[in-house]
Amino acid sequence: MTIARFYLEDLADTADCAFLEDEEHRHSRVLRLRRGEEALILDGRGTVCRAVVAEITSSRTRLEILERYREEEERPRFYLFQSTLPSSRMEEALRRSVELGVAAVIPFLSLRSRPMPDTGKLERWRRVARDASRVAGRAYLPRLEAPLAWECLLERINSCPVALLADERGGVRPAEVLGGEEDEIAFIVGPEGGFQGTEREQLLEAGAVSVTLGKYNLRAESAGAVILAAARACYGLL
Repeated sequence: MTIARFYLEDLADTADCAFLEDEEHRHSRVLRLRRGEEALILDGRGTVCRAVVAEITSSRTRLEILERYREEEERPRFYLFQSTLPSSRMEEALRRSVELGVAAVIPFLSLRSRPMPDTGKLERWRRVARDASRVAGRAYLPRLEAPLAWECLLERINSCPVALLADERGGVRPAEVLGGEEDEIAFIVGPEGGFQGTEREQLLEAGAVSVTLGKYNLRAESAGAVILAAARACYGLL
């Protein structure tokens, strides 16, 4: 049976108990936790606590901490620059990339992107990313940044040590570029229908390297997961 996991960003370093309230408490009710069951508490910054459910009320769940330890963050850090997609497909892209260890997802706007999401939709995407991180049991919560305009994307790519463009026109295999001593790696995935020619040229001029993800056409929400999985394999993280 999978152990329940909860995020408490304000988890005190010396606390011997913790309280689940609001969203995390609702999650405990959904899981139908019972007194005496074990759970993991994570602060999203590397601290992990093994705990046991001590008390459940209508407004909160109290857990007694049995053990506390730290997990080291994986290296290299992976950053996914994802063109905005229709809402349900964007959520699927978030879930898959978070489960595969992405450190941050940075949406951006290109000529074929969906319009800039409103604040409510962006907050929903953050909840989706948090839920996926909880399911995966990640000790470090990934970031979901506000969408970038195209020029800002080019500036960010230009400053990245390594940036790989999932290119439907083809390119080198990811393993031919990765596997060195890189500490941070960026991946760029375009919108439905792909980038326009001038956009692709601008990305390459900014320093991105075209890579192929094989002979099959991938949906935009799948490409990020595929390139992340390939990168994890290159660094022995699978």
